[in-house]
Amino acid sequence: MRYWVYEDRRGDRATIHLAHCVHCNHGQGKQGTRPENGRWHGPFGSRDGAHVAATATHRAVHRCGRC
Repeated sequence: MRYWVYEDRRGDRATIHLAHCVHCNHGQGKQGTRPENGRWHGPFGSRDGAHVAATATHRAVHRCGRC
């Protein structure tokens, strides 16, 4: 499985998603991502790798509630 991390600059958190999640869309998001709002990191081959990247953002780490 592939994972992505969304670094939400407005919400001050980093959320781990499965690549096929509707919110992630393989790192494209639902309607694209505006740089001032956040950015995608990935893909990662494991949840552990995604967690390391999420932690490196220095934001609160969350897992997506949908995937």
